[in-house]
Amino acid sequence: MATRIFTGPYEVYSSGKIFILAEDETLFKIGDNELIEIGLVIKVKDGEKRSIKTDPKSGSRIDFVFTNPSGAGYGVARPVEVGTLDSRSLHVSFHLDIKGENEAYEVSYGFFLGLEQ
Repeated sequence: MATRIFTGPYEVYSSGKIFILAEDETLFKIGDNELIEIGLVIKVKDGEKRSIKTDPKSGSRIDFVFTNPSGAGYGVARPVEVGTLDSRSLHVSFHLDIKGENEAYEVSYGFFLGLEQ
């Protein structure tokens, strides 16, 4: 029997950590029949405020753009809804831990499904 994890109003679909370089764009492809693409983009720009924004790209892709991230555990406080997977709402959260002088990041990610009604 497979392990299932529930937290609050969500079921954990997938979670983990990856190590990326600042200039690398990262793309998560989720699902089989209903493919959803979620991009992670990090921008370090002098003179711009620190921010996290979503940027819809196409019918099945949305990017999370982190501008001038700082500190440990920088990310969204609550999972953000990004679409539907297997007739359930799909949510994502990202948290970044900076390595060096904004040269690389350890990214913790979580993908969650809304609980079945």
